[in-house]
Amino acid sequence: MKTLVDRLDAWLRNYRPRYHQQLLPGRTESELDAFEDSLGFGVPQSFKDLYLWRNGQRSDCSDAFQYNTMFRSLEDAAESRTIMNELLESGGFEGENRWNARWVPFMAHHGGDLLCVDMDGSFGGKPGQLLYFYHDSEDRVIRFPSLEKWLEAFVTTLESGMWEEDEYGFQPKDDDQVMASAKQWNPGYPIYCKADR
Repeated sequence: MKTLVDRLDAWLRNYRPRYHQQLLPGRTESELDAFEDSLGFGVPQSFKDLYLWRNGQRSDCSDAFQYNTMFRSLEDAAESRTIMNELLESGGFEGENRWNARWVPFMAHHGGDLLCVDMDGSFGGKPGQLLYFYHDSEDRVIRFPSLEKWLEAFVTTLESGMWEEDEYGFQPKDDDQVMASAKQWNPGYPIYCKADR
C-alpha cells in the first residue's frame, strides 16, 4: 500500500501541483490508534497508510480528489460518522440498512453522498470493502473489495493518462474505459445493492 501512496503522491506533485499543495500533513500512528479507539473497532492498514500520508484536503479547497468527491480529514470523517450514527439511533433513517455504525466515511460529495470503508461486510460482503452511500436513495454500491484495490485502480489509471480536471471535478476522460479497467482487476465489482433488501 505504501508504494501505491508514494506513486499517488508523485503523480499529484507532478500533474496536479495546486491540489497537492492543498493536502494536509499526515497523521501519526498514535493519532490513528486514538481514532480507532474512538470508533470502537479497527480499520484496515491501507486506511492508516492513506492518513499517514495525508490527513485529507484543506476544508477551503474546492478541488475534488476524484470525480466530484473530497478527501476528508480524520476530524471531518469522524464528524460525518457521528452525525450519521445519531440519525440512525434516533430513527432518522426509514427502512433497514440505510446506514451502518461500522461504515467509516473518508470521501464526501458536496451533496451528502459518502464513500466509506465498510467494516461490517454489509450486504453479504467482506469487512474492509468500499461502499458508496447515497444520501437521497436506497441505492448502495460496493465499489471495491478493499481500499487498497480502489487506490490501485485509481493510481494505475492516473498513470495511464485516463483522468482530467474539468468544471465538475477530477473526472475520467472516458468513464467506460476507467470502469472497464477497474472491473478487469476486480472481477465481480461493483456490486449494486438496495438498502431495504
